[in-house]
Amino acid sequence: RAEIEVRDQQRGGQRVRTSIGRIIFNEVLPPELDFYNKAIDKSSLKQIVTDCYRLLSNEDMAAVLDNLKQLGFYYATKSGTSVAMSDIKVPQSKPKLLEEAEERAAIIETQYHRGLITEDERYNGVVEAWLEATDKITDTISETLDRYGSIYMMTTSGAKGNISQIRQMAGMRGLMTDPSGKIIEFPIKSSLREGLSVLEYFISTHGARKG
Repeated sequence: RAEIEVRDQQRGGQRVRTSIGRIIFNEVLPPELDFYNKAIDKSSLKQIVTDCYRLLSNEDMAAVLDNLKQLGFYYATKSGTSVAMSDIKVPQSKPKLLEEAEERAAIIETQYHRGLITEDERYNGVVEAWLEATDKITDTISETLDRYGSIYMMTTSGAKGNISQIRQMAGMRGLMTDPSGKIIEFPIKSSLREGLSVLEYFISTHGARKG
Protein backbone atom coordinates (compact mmCIF):
# COMPACT_ATOMS: atom_id res chain seq x y z
CA ARG A 1 0.00 0.00 0.00
CA ALA A 2 2.87 2.35 0.73
CA GLU A 3 4.39 3.97 -2.32
CA ILE A 4 7.95 3.11 -3.33
CA GLU A 5 10.19 4.33 -6.15
CA VAL A 6 11.80 1.80 -8.49
CA ARG A 7 13.49 1.77 -11.89
CA ASP A 8 11.48 0.41 -14.81
CA GLN A 9 13.93 -1.56 -16.97
CA GLN A 10 11.44 -1.64 -19.86
CA ARG A 11 11.61 2.16 -20.00
CA GLY A 12 15.36 2.53 -19.89
CA GLY A 13 15.64 2.64 -16.11
CA GLN A 14 13.09 5.43 -15.70
CA ARG A 15 12.00 5.97 -12.10
CA VAL A 16 8.42 4.91 -11.34
CA ARG A 17 6.36 5.49 -8.19
CA THR A 18 4.41 2.32 -7.47
CA SER A 19 3.75 -0.24 -4.72
CA ILE A 20 5.10 -3.69 -3.86
CA GLY A 21 1.74 -5.27 -4.65
CA ARG A 22 1.75 -3.84 -8.16
CA ILE A 23 5.28 -5.11 -8.74
CA ILE A 24 4.29 -8.63 -7.62
CA PHE A 25 1.25 -8.51 -9.91
CA ASN A 26 3.26 -7.35 -12.94
CA GLU A 27 5.84 -10.11 -12.42
CA VAL A 28 3.35 -12.71 -13.69
CA LEU A 29 2.54 -10.67 -16.79
CA PRO A 30 4.46 -11.25 -20.03
CA PRO A 31 7.12 -8.69 -21.11
CA GLU A 32 4.98 -7.84 -24.15
CA LEU A 33 2.59 -5.94 -21.86
CA ASP A 34 3.27 -2.53 -20.33
CA PHE A 35 3.73 -2.10 -16.58
CA TYR A 36 0.27 -1.78 -15.02
CA ASN A 37 0.81 0.93 -12.43
CA LYS A 38 -2.75 1.25 -11.14
CA ALA A 39 -5.32 -0.53 -9.01
CA ILE A 40 -6.50 -3.62 -10.90
CA ASP A 41 -10.24 -4.17 -10.87
CA LYS A 42 -12.55 -6.41 -12.88
CA SER A 43 -12.54 -4.20 -15.98
CA SER A 44 -8.73 -3.93 -15.90
CA LEU A 45 -8.42 -7.72 -15.78
CA LYS A 46 -10.67 -7.96 -18.84
CA GLN A 47 -8.37 -5.55 -20.66
CA ILE A 48 -5.31 -7.58 -19.67
CA VAL A 49 -6.92 -10.76 -21.00
CA THR A 50 -7.78 -8.96 -24.24
CA ASP A 51 -4.19 -7.72 -24.62
CA CYS A 52 -2.81 -11.20 -23.95
CA TYR A 53 -5.14 -12.70 -26.55
CA ARG A 54 -3.97 -10.11 -29.08
CA LEU A 55 -0.22 -10.40 -28.40
CA LEU A 56 0.40 -13.99 -27.30
CA SER A 57 -0.09 -17.49 -28.59
CA ASN A 58 -2.88 -19.58 -27.11
CA GLU A 59 -0.37 -21.63 -25.12
CA ASP A 60 1.40 -18.59 -23.66
CA MET A 61 -1.91 -16.89 -22.90
CA ALA A 62 -3.15 -19.94 -21.01
CA ALA A 63 0.04 -19.91 -18.90
CA VAL A 64 -0.38 -16.20 -18.06
CA LEU A 65 -4.02 -16.67 -17.06
CA ASP A 66 -3.13 -19.66 -14.92
CA ASN A 67 -0.43 -17.63 -13.15
CA LEU A 68 -2.89 -14.78 -12.53
CA LYS A 69 -5.39 -17.25 -11.09
CA GLN A 70 -2.81 -18.77 -8.74
CA LEU A 71 -1.60 -15.33 -7.67
CA GLY A 72 -5.15 -14.24 -6.92
CA PHE A 73 -6.00 -17.36 -4.93
CA TYR A 74 -2.77 -17.13 -2.94
CA TYR A 75 -3.11 -13.52 -1.84
CA ALA A 76 -6.88 -13.69 -1.37
CA THR A 77 -6.29 -16.53 1.10
CA LYS A 78 -3.26 -14.88 2.69
CA SER A 79 -5.05 -11.53 3.17
CA GLY A 80 -7.94 -13.09 5.11
CA THR A 81 -10.25 -10.43 3.69
CA SER A 82 -13.67 -10.68 5.30
CA VAL A 83 -16.51 -8.50 6.57
CA ALA A 84 -17.18 -7.88 10.25
CA MET A 85 -19.95 -5.90 11.93
CA SER A 86 -17.36 -3.30 12.97
CA ASP A 87 -16.64 -2.59 9.29
CA ILE A 88 -20.20 -1.31 8.81
CA LYS A 89 -20.49 2.24 10.13
CA VAL A 90 -23.73 4.25 10.07
CA PRO A 91 -22.99 7.76 8.66
CA GLN A 92 -23.25 10.57 11.20
CA SER A 93 -25.20 12.76 8.78
CA LYS A 94 -27.99 10.19 8.40
CA PRO A 95 -30.39 11.68 11.03
CA LYS A 96 -30.18 15.13 9.42
CA LEU A 97 -30.76 13.75 5.91
CA LEU A 98 -33.78 11.75 7.12
CA GLU A 99 -35.17 14.81 8.89
CA GLU A 100 -34.87 16.89 5.71
CA ALA A 101 -36.68 14.21 3.69
CA GLU A 102 -39.44 13.94 6.32
CA GLU A 103 -39.96 17.71 6.26
CA ARG A 104 -40.15 17.71 2.47
CA ALA A 105 -42.65 14.81 2.50
CA ALA A 106 -44.75 16.60 5.15
CA ILE A 107 -44.91 19.76 2.98
CA ILE A 108 -46.08 17.68 0.02
CA GLU A 109 -48.77 16.02 2.18
CA THR A 110 -49.94 19.45 3.35
CA GLN A 111 -50.19 20.68 -0.23
CA TYR A 112 -52.26 17.61 -1.12
CA HIS A 113 -54.70 18.06 1.77
CA ARG A 114 -55.17 21.71 0.76
CA GLY A 115 -56.09 20.60 -2.74
CA LEU A 116 -53.04 22.19 -4.36
CA ILE A 117 -51.77 18.98 -5.96
CA THR A 118 -53.29 15.74 -7.19
CA GLU A 119 -52.88 12.26 -5.68
CA ASP A 120 -50.39 11.28 -8.39
CA GLU A 121 -48.36 14.44 -7.78
CA ARG A 122 -48.37 13.75 -4.04
CA TYR A 123 -47.21 10.16 -4.53
CA ASN A 124 -44.50 11.09 -7.02
CA GLY A 125 -43.28 13.95 -4.82
CA VAL A 126 -42.99 11.78 -1.70
CA VAL A 127 -41.21 8.99 -3.59
CA GLU A 128 -38.79 11.49 -5.16
CA ALA A 129 -38.02 13.03 -1.75
CA TRP A 130 -37.06 9.64 -0.30
CA LEU A 131 -35.12 8.59 -3.40
CA GLU A 132 -33.02 11.76 -3.14
CA ALA A 133 -32.42 11.13 0.57
CA THR A 134 -31.33 7.58 -0.26
CA ASP A 135 -28.92 8.86 -2.91
CA LYS A 136 -27.42 11.40 -0.50
CA ILE A 137 -26.87 8.71 2.14
CA THR A 138 -25.30 6.47 -0.51
CA ASP A 139 -22.92 9.28 -1.51
CA THR A 140 -22.00 9.91 2.14
CA ILE A 141 -21.21 6.24 2.71
CA SER A 142 -19.13 6.10 -0.46
CA GLU A 143 -17.09 9.14 0.62
CA THR A 144 -16.46 7.89 4.17
CA LEU A 145 -15.59 4.26 3.41
CA ASP A 146 -12.11 3.19 4.46
CA ARG A 147 -10.16 2.93 1.19
CA TYR A 148 -8.13 0.03 2.58
CA GLY A 149 -11.11 -1.65 4.28
CA SER A 150 -12.44 -5.04 3.27
CA ILE A 151 -15.84 -3.74 2.10
CA TYR A 152 -14.35 -1.05 -0.13
CA MET A 153 -11.85 -3.44 -1.71
CA MET A 154 -14.50 -6.09 -2.38
CA THR A 155 -16.89 -3.68 -4.09
CA THR A 156 -14.46 -1.52 -6.07
CA SER A 157 -12.53 -4.54 -7.35
CA GLY A 158 -15.73 -6.08 -8.69
CA ALA A 159 -15.20 -9.20 -6.59
CA LYS A 160 -18.45 -9.02 -4.64
CA GLY A 161 -21.23 -6.60 -3.78
CA ASN A 162 -21.97 -3.01 -4.81
CA ILE A 163 -22.57 0.39 -3.22
CA SER A 164 -26.33 -0.22 -3.08
CA GLN A 165 -25.82 -3.25 -0.85
CA ILE A 166 -23.43 -1.29 1.37
CA ARG A 167 -26.04 1.45 1.68
CA GLN A 168 -28.60 -1.10 2.87
CA MET A 169 -26.16 -2.44 5.44
CA ALA A 170 -24.91 0.89 6.79
CA GLY A 171 -27.36 3.62 5.71
CA MET A 172 -30.96 2.68 5.06
CA ARG A 173 -32.76 0.02 3.07
CA GLY A 174 -34.81 2.70 1.35
CA LEU A 175 -37.96 2.27 -0.73
CA MET A 176 -39.35 -1.17 -1.53
CA THR A 177 -41.72 -2.32 -4.26
CA ASP A 178 -44.95 -4.25 -3.81
CA PRO A 179 -45.74 -7.49 -5.71
CA SER A 180 -47.13 -5.47 -8.65
CA GLY A 181 -43.86 -3.52 -8.98
CA LYS A 182 -45.18 -0.24 -7.57
CA ILE A 183 -42.90 1.63 -5.16
CA ILE A 184 -44.20 1.69 -1.59
CA GLU A 185 -44.00 5.32 -0.44
CA PHE A 186 -43.13 4.40 3.15
CA PRO A 187 -39.33 4.00 3.25
CA ILE A 188 -37.35 1.64 5.44
CA LYS A 189 -35.25 4.19 7.30
CA SER A 190 -33.25 1.67 9.30
CA SER A 191 -30.18 -0.14 8.00
CA LEU A 192 -29.44 -3.83 8.42
CA ARG A 193 -26.67 -2.80 10.82
CA GLU A 194 -29.18 -1.00 13.06
CA GLY A 195 -31.96 -3.54 12.71
CA LEU A 196 -35.47 -3.18 11.29
CA SER A 197 -38.68 -2.42 13.17
CA VAL A 198 -41.61 -4.83 12.85
CA LEU A 199 -43.34 -2.57 10.30
CA GLU A 200 -40.14 -2.13 8.30
CA TYR A 201 -39.58 -5.87 8.28
CA PHE A 202 -43.00 -6.59 6.79
CA ILE A 203 -42.62 -3.79 4.23
CA SER A 204 -39.30 -5.29 3.14
CA THR A 205 -40.92 -8.71 2.56
CA HIS A 206 -43.14 -7.35 -0.23
CA GLY A 207 -40.44 -7.40 -2.87
CA ALA A 208 -39.57 -11.01 -2.07
CA ARG A 209 -43.14 -12.14 -2.77
CA LYS A 210 -43.13 -11.16 -6.45
CA GLY A 211 -42.14 -14.65 -7.56
